[in-house]
Amino acid sequence: MFDNQSIQPDQILPEDQETDILEITAEPYPDKRRIKVLFRLSSFASAPNASITLTNEDNQLLVSANMVNIFNPENEITLHLPKNKNQPGEYSVTLELFSLAEEETGAEDGPKVTLKQTNIKSRSCSFTLQ
Repeated sequence: MFDNQSIQPDQILPEDQETDILEITAEPYPDKRRIKVLFRLSSFASAPNASITLTNEDNQLLVSANMVNIFNPENEITLHLPKNKNQPGEYSVTLELFSLAEEETGAEDGPKVTLKQTNIKSRSCSFTLQ
């Protein structure tokens, strides 16, 4: 009945229900160079995409990563801090869920297909690097 074994029947929602970010945590590994980010999503009808950013206390972007077509509600990703950017202080991780849809537009030389991004949810957490 279910072709994709990574998606269970209880994860499927009607198309009109929005995916939610239930939980997000971030913590540094002992080497203070890598950050473990865990996040848990609600059930979803179609696989969302995610953009994950790490900023320091001055709101300077240190690293970002994207995940496409997330199929599992529980996810983990490791972010690597750039050299000399692992200073003691407060850091923030932001997770932004979005969907992508093809949009056809007319152009002088014929139809053109572009991707339209629709933001779904955003949530942040913080941690201290000592």
